[in-house]
Amino acid sequence: MTKQLKTQFAMKSFLLACVVLFLNSFNSVFGLPARKIRWIENNKSSPVMGTTVGVPWPQGTLGADKLVTVNDHEGNKVLDQTWPLAYWRDGSVKWLAVAIPPHKAEIPHFSLRATSLPISKAIDPPLKLTLEDRADVITIDTHAMKVQIAKSGNVIIPSVEIEDRETLSGGRLVALNQNLAGDDISSGPITVDAFESRIDNVVVEQSGPTRAVVRVEGHHANEDRSFLPF
Repeated sequence: MTKQLKTQFAMKSFLLACVVLFLNSFNSVFGLPARKIRWIENNKSSPVMGTTVGVPWPQGTLGADKLVTVNDHEGNKVLDQTWPLAYWRDGSVKWLAVAIPPHKAEIPHFSLRATSLPISKAIDPPLKLTLEDRADVITIDTHAMKVQIAKSGNVIIPSVEIEDRETLSGGRLVALNQNLAGDDISSGPITVDAFESRIDNVVVEQSGPTRAVVRVEGHHANEDRSFLPF
């Protein structure tokens, strides 16, 4: 490579770096154009339940600490919850999870926009999902339903209330183990052993304004045996 070619290559590399830096600065100050998400099927007849989707972002465009806002097709702010799923090598977000609450079917799409604001500037909505973590039980309140999750014992869901009326109580897992199956059924008496859930560990994985995730770990057991972990 001649000296002139080396000089041209260095100048082009320098100009390319300047363009990249300018675009990154522009995106961080003014934000990206809105990203639209919508259902593939145009469902116009029934409400849509709460949904979580993954949204890809180009490298260098969304900082891990930046706030993403979600609006409906008319520009109204939507109660949302977002968190990174994967990162680019430069630390920017590659895939962003977006949780959207139940909404009316006539909303054709939602718009996502990355802002220059830090996540700490997010506004607390008045009717957000709440999670109360006590020593013996976790209570999740969506304002339409209240669910209790136990931290020990064999009952996993002690209570579910809808509009202040208890609709479920004593929710637990049950496993039945039969000693014979198939062609062996005729070879002897059939016995069935019952096992109930036993809670080993409960962890709150997510607690946000739109979505809560609680992981319950345990096994099935009776007086003589423990098996089938969950």
